[in-house]
Amino acid sequence: MREILDLSEINWITDSLLPEPQDKEWRDGKYKFGHVIPQGFGSYCKILHSLYVDLDIKDETRTWNDVKIDVNDSEYKSLMARDVVYKINFNGRRIRLAQLAAQNNIPFTHQVLDSLYRGQWPVRLVGATEGEMDSETAHHLARVFSHFTSDNKYYFGYPDWEKGLRILEGDLTDGLITIDAKKYVPGNTLYWWATDKSWCVAVYGDSESSLCGASPDLINAVLADQNLECFKIDVNEKFS
Repeated sequence: MREILDLSEINWITDSLLPEPQDKEWRDGKYKFGHVIPQGFGSYCKILHSLYVDLDIKDETRTWNDVKIDVNDSEYKSLMARDVVYKINFNGRRIRLAQLAAQNNIPFTHQVLDSLYRGQWPVRLVGATEGEMDSETAHHLARVFSHFTSDNKYYFGYPDWEKGLRILEGDLTDGLITIDAKKYVPGNTLYWWATDKSWCVAVYGDSESSLCGASPDLINAVLADQNLECFKIDVNEKFS
């Protein structure tokens, strides 16, 4: 992994996004996938990040409504210390969102997280923090992309708290670079893209999923991967 000093490498992404919406458009629900992922690809999909069951929590009925939200509370501190990206303070196994949808009798769509539990989120279910890509998703995406990327090289761009925009070059054989959401400026978007611009992945800062634009063949390969839960989308759909 090396740092790319020419920050103009990311300009093609920002130049290909829909114009930033005004506040009223936010309120009217007009924010689209194309505000986050570049236009111009042949196909797009939304990738749901992995969700895990915390095996150290036996009570399946306890929800966040039962937790005392206090930074000095021992249970709260323990729950907030769980890190599924780097598997720190966490003992868990993955559970499929398709399985949770079936258990809760709701449709399994790319909006499944909006329908699950309606504010009664179980404490024992935990995923990556909003704005993070979990390491399992990153691993499987890299493996798929490697079949469509001749040199395995890609760039990763993110807004560092101290240094501003940073661009790193990675190799797909090492997986996609992941980063703790606390290490970048919140409310921004992370981008991974092939050096030849043949594919791009975006994680919006308040999202628990990724967006991918690429050729139809690559997107079909992502959709077909049994390790991923993802849905084909239209870049002009409302962001959700």
